[in-house]
Amino acid sequence: DSFATCKNSDGIDIESSRNVLVEDCLFKSVCHTCLTLGSECTAVTNVVMRNCRLDGPSNLVNVKMRYDTPQHYANVLVEGPGLVTHCTILDGMFDTGGNTKGSCSVYLNHASARLENSLVGGYRDQISAGTRRAAGVTVNKGRIVNCTVVNCYTTAETGSAFAGIRLESGCFASNCLSVANRDGSGVYRAFLSSEVSRTQNCAFDAIGGEVTIPEGMPNAVVGTAESFFNDYANGDYTPAGPLVNKGANYEGMASVDLAGNPRKVGSKIDIGCYESQSSAFTVLIR
Repeated sequence: DSFATCKNSDGIDIESSRNVLVEDCLFKSVCHTCLTLGSECTAVTNVVMRNCRLDGPSNLVNVKMRYDTPQHYANVLVEGPGLVTHCTILDGMFDTGGNTKGSCSVYLNHASARLENSLVGGYRDQISAGTRRAAGVTVNKGRIVNCTVVNCYTTAETGSAFAGIRLESGCFASNCLSVANRDGSGVYRAFLSSEVSRTQNCAFDAIGGEVTIPEGMPNAVVGTAESFFNDYANGDYTPAGPLVNKGANYEGMASVDLAGNPRKVGSKIDIGCYESQSSAFTVLIR
């Protein structure tokens, strides 16, 4: 809408940033971003991008924030079957006040949906009280593969429904790392699933505060954030020893990790979104 016809005195038509549908579009690889929430926008709610295709590498969603402008972005949904890969999703927050419904940073809800080679970190589920069905990543339908979910938390101190990665019935997680994800009482909750056999070749610090591997969870690795990463304190989430060569190779896996380095260096793929580049060894002959 033009500034001359908009209703708001500050020159911003708030209604133009609500209830937006972007559907059945083809984005060429030369585009900067498919969906941008711009720096001049102060309020964006109820945006759906559905059944769109990106022809080549580019940004899927770009959120531009300003330090000098109050901004509120909420309920942005990217919907449709397919693969979401090589994404960095950091520092989201959902504040429901007294509402006890669930929230998550990423929500997969299609049988063929897959989140792969991605980092989800720092998600905050804000609530004053109540039991939450919240998570860093919720897989309602589909699967999550070779992802790292770290430092997500809820402020709720009661209930056990929060987790770094939450798998609903029939969903899968493989080669994933969930660590330092906690509730308001400081209890670490890496995974939540009624079918632990579908959590395969994954690593965690604790599940519901317990550091033991649940019966029936195949090829799990237990450790700490400090042992899993090369420099957790400074945000270096590249894998250390316990994660190296501990994943399961699979058909169609990406050729590069989240950083653009070779995805498989040793005999097996590493757990998480990054691949250690020092897995191979060199024999020096003098």
